[in-house]
Amino acid sequence: MTFAQIGFGFFVFATFWILHLLWWRLCRPKGEIRPLVLAFLVAPGLLFLGINRFYPFWGTLDLALAFFVHLALAVVYIQTYPAIASTIPSFRILIGVHASKGGLSVPEIEGLFAQGELIGSRVELLGEDGLVRSGEKGLELSSFGRLLAVVFLTYRRFLGLQRGQG
Repeated sequence: MTFAQIGFGFFVFATFWILHLLWWRLCRPKGEIRPLVLAFLVAPGLLFLGINRFYPFWGTLDLALAFFVHLALAVVYIQTYPAIASTIPSFRILIGVHASKGGLSVPEIEGLFAQGELIGSRVELLGEDGLVRSGEKGLELSSFGRLLAVVFLTYRRFLGLQRGQG
């Protein structure tokens, strides 16, 4: 792989990252996963296909290698975005303790969180992304949600983490 291929992959990722930030600032889409897949996989994939078809300044293999650089960056970003964008309890506690200048007691830390805030917003996002749906007994995984759960559970098992730990 050449520096030009690596550089072009980074350039395409950076370009779509900036477009993603503008899109989110102007009109934040519902859900997270589907818009991220559209912004970082579908649109760049179409761009690479279009370049290969209409402006073939490189061979197909060179362009494919540049796309794989972009793809690697995009997949990592898509996987980490929900953790970065959501209200992570540990981060909220850190920010609260930092803002207090003198520390926080357990009741003050509990006061940082509204009742049901952590669960309600997550369930809503899962529904908007099409990962869960209402069923007879409550929430059920969609086909895509089941696939994603299997992938993450397999990955966690590979890391040696048990369910509910880590």
